[in-house]
Order: sequence, then C-alpha cells, then structure tokens
Amino acid sequence: EQAVPPEKHNAEHPEYFALLSGQRWKAGDGNAQYCLSNPDVQELIYQHMAKQFDEGSAGVDLGQPDGFRECQCEECAKLFDTGKDWSEKIWLFDLSVAERLQKSHPGKSVTLVSYILTAKPPKSFKAFPANTRVMLTGTNEEDIAPWRGYDVPGGFSGYIYNSTPNLGTRYTPMRTPNFVEGHVKRLVANKIQSIYRDGNGQLFGLEGPVYYVMGRMFDDPERNAAKDLVPEF
Repeated sequence: EQAVPPEKHNAEHPEYFALLSGQRWKAGDGNAQYCLSNPDVQELIYQHMAKQFDEGSAGVDLGQPDGFRECQCEECAKLFDTGKDWSEKIWLFDLSVAERLQKSHPGKSVTLVSYILTAKPPKSFKAFPANTRVMLTGTNEEDIAPWRGYDVPGGFSGYIYNSTPNLGTRYTPMRTPNFVEGHVKRLVANKIQSIYRDGNGQLFGLEGPVYYVMGRMFDDPERNAAKDLVPEF
C-alpha cells in the first residue's frame, strides 16, 4: 500500500487492484489487494523501493501483506507460467525486483519476506541475487531446514515467535534459559543476521532466568537448588 496507495490510484486506475469474484478491489474493502501482473503496479513497486534507496536507506523490505488475496484476472493466471501456484508467482516477482535493484542500486540490501504463501522456499531457483536477504517468520528447526541448500548471500533475518507472548499468556516467563541458549546457537549457525521480537512485549524481565518455587518466583539459582523447592508448571 505504500508503493501503490489506494487513495491515490483506486478511482482512476481500478485495474491496479485485484479482480475478486468479478469485481476490482475498491478502497474501503479492507487490506488493499493488487493485480500483480499489471506492469504499472510492478513499476510502482520498483520505483518506491528505488526511491527509498535514493533517499539514503541502506535496505528495504519486499513482501506480500497479511490478508493476501490472489488476483483472479487472466493475466495473473498466466504470470510467470506458474498456473495457480501463487507462492511461486510471488517468489519470481520478488526475484525480478531484487535483480533490478541489484543493477540500479549496487551495494544496497533487499529483504524478501518468507511468509504464509512464501513460507516455503521457491521451487524454480535456489540462488538469490547478491543484494538479497530472506526474512523467515519462523526460526524453529522446521522453519529453517527447508532453506538448506539455497544460496542467500545476505543470510536471513527472522521473527522469534517461539519466545514471545504469541506463545501463551504474556504474564509468565516464555522460555527457560536452556531453551534460549539452544535457540540462539541455532540462529547463529544458520546465518540469522537479525531478529524481530514480535508481540506487545509485556514484562520483559520475566523472559530471563526465573524459577518457580511453591507458587512464587525467584531469580536466585541457589534457592532453586534447595531440596524442598519443587518447580511448578
């Protein structure tokens, strides 16, 4: 929506927006949906990213938003010859933008989002341009494993969903110190360059080393070692 603002284009260029059940998406229908095969939409997305580089940004992100809906027009069906495989359509489009930016803005970084439709790696290529990083929205072993064998020169960034309030109640510790240690080692071993801590972020202190004792919490390991102290779960 930053690259193709509905309030600017919807009235004069309805063809920029996704065809859904025979109607073009209209402003006010919720999250904007786009016709990815439209050459003007493709150009506006590239120009928006290039402008951010021109204004001094070292890196930009590219990815489909939450609530993505597939455009049902004939040209989108033919896009990149992938049929109904929208995961591959999006990957190939993202690749084309990254390659173009590599030529026009060498030395800048493009982070491609691996999320929902693109949660799995692309099928038609395994090597990304030199300017590319991939943002994983999961950093457990099952999220990282499918990417082994892919050449991602910029490495990865990732969300740490497995240790935030998304995991459960936000008023108790999310993970044990041993889990955090193992998780950090896995991130380093798999070229995770940065992490995003998703969630609202309540009670940060409770995500450190804590011990449940007789219905109370302590941050003293020696007290936890006492024979009469039983962990609670």
